[in-house]
Amino acid sequence: MLTNGGTIWLHVRAVGQQPMSYQWELNGNILEGATNDDLIITNAQGYNTGSYVALVSNQVGSVVSSYASATIPVSHLPGQLGTPTLLPGGGILFSVLTPSGQPMPLTTLSNIILEQSTDLIHWVPVTSGLSLSAGSILLQPANWSSSTAVYYRLMYE
Repeated sequence: MLTNGGTIWLHVRAVGQQPMSYQWELNGNILEGATNDDLIITNAQGYNTGSYVALVSNQVGSVVSSYASATIPVSHLPGQLGTPTLLPGGGILFSVLTPSGQPMPLTTLSNIILEQSTDLIHWVPVTSGLSLSAGSILLQPANWSSSTAVYYRLMYE
């Protein structure tokens, strides 16, 4: 278990015909730019929690490393909702961004708290109609009216 703001350092070693290429994944999602034998994540946050694996390839083939787990306990770190997409039939698809604005690949809703408000003062948790779609939150069916503004906020714990 790591502390919030700590550093995750993972290393994979492969022996074989050179050159080798590396690609790290977190919870089955490719980590953009993570293409070295070392993976270093500084200022680790709750969204960095999960199972890491490296795919190592050369001209002969490829192999997947053993999984390494990292857990960073946090308490209600804010996430950012990207621009919502209104879907046919009334659903809303929200992309989720980390506090630094990077895409957050969601694999579970267990750490997500989505709340809605019509006045930005009184917030109510959204407890039904939530699912994941390609790493984004799908709110279906969305109970909204064109005459009432509905605001959403996201907390990630």
